[in-house]
Amino acid sequence: MVGLKPQVCYTPLMNRSSQITRQCLGCGKDFQPPMRDVNRGYGKYCSLKCAAPNKPHPKTGNRISLVCALCGITFERLVGHTVKARHGIHFCSRKCKDVGQRLESGITAIHPYHYGTADDLDSDTYRQLAFRHHPARCNRCGYNRFKSVLRVHHIDRDRSNRDPNNLEILCPTCHEEEHYLAGDGLYTGMKLVDLEGLESSTSPVQAGCYSI
Repeated sequence: MVGLKPQVCYTPLMNRSSQITRQCLGCGKDFQPPMRDVNRGYGKYCSLKCAAPNKPHPKTGNRISLVCALCGITFERLVGHTVKARHGIHFCSRKCKDVGQRLESGITAIHPYHYGTADDLDSDTYRQLAFRHHPARCNRCGYNRFKSVLRVHHIDRDRSNRDPNNLEILCPTCHEEEHYLAGDGLYTGMKLVDLEGLESSTSPVQAGCYSI
């Protein structure tokens, strides 16, 4: 008939204000939060009183206790900041982190793949290590005028051993003399010869080394 509206079949929408029964995470009592709050991730506490102690502070947030991988002290950090640690290793300060990333720290999980792989032509790894533990001067004659001139000597002749106690800082003259008198390195198999009238007992200072 003219003037009648067509009938449309439809499914009634869910009542957005419907509720479910949940247990309060604060006091443990049962309560009925609105479904709209539950769907948004809320509806966990029955009242503001229960929610307040568990609500993150707007500035400090929730914190977690951790143990420094280097010094072993216990410290607190924001939970959100702990996810930034890719290896799951945490440090209490920047100073501990810098030391922990060094080769001698022993914390290999955070070391780049190239750590400890320096060869004869790339000795920066153990050279930097030596100067961090020893003064920038020759350990034999005391030469210290130019740091770049100084060399790092491996006492046990094993260049893969980067223990600071195995590294000795020498000037070029004392370094060459050390290998010459030991008959190793470039002087392997060579006969000890008294050059320019200098006896083998001549001190490095008499042989031309000096300190500033």
